[in-house]
Amino acid sequence: MKYNPKIHHRQSVRLRNFDYSKSGLYFITICTVQRQMLFGEISNGKMHCNDLGKLVNQHWQFIADHYPGTQLHDFIVMPNHLHGIIQLVGAQFIAPELNQGAINLAPTIGNIVRGFKARLTYAAHSLEIMPATSIWQRNYHEHIIRNEASYRIIVNYVRTNPQCWTKDVYSSV
Repeated sequence: MKYNPKIHHRQSVRLRNFDYSKSGLYFITICTVQRQMLFGEISNGKMHCNDLGKLVNQHWQFIADHYPGTQLHDFIVMPNHLHGIIQLVGAQFIAPELNQGAINLAPTIGNIVRGFKARLTYAAHSLEIMPATSIWQRNYHEHIIRNEASYRIIVNYVRTNPQCWTKDVYSSV
């Protein structure tokens, strides 16, 4: 089907003119394709991760290794989505070579989420945990955490859900 702007219009949920590489806290939600229950199941009020769910946990924790300007706060894996708080703590900057402009290598939240989804998908297919099908919904949801009260509400939400694993980082905003 050919692109038709009257039918095929997606409006961005991102804030216009906001720098998503800016230092701060971001609450991220990433869903599985068609909200399929791919990561495990909840029973007796506890999340029980399957092999793919365990791989999601592992790869989420690798974000800070791939992006040194990040810190991970609480996160939770649910059967068909995950929630996590990522803190950007400073841009990586490479000085330009002679006669070149400055290069800013600060990752955006979009770069981080895209990299996470790609690495997890590659690992799941390589380890044959998941057949060569899509794992992720096309986009993700993010909420910019602007103050301590918002941070505490989100952390409480993450901590009171059935858990497979949660990183307990008690830092102030």
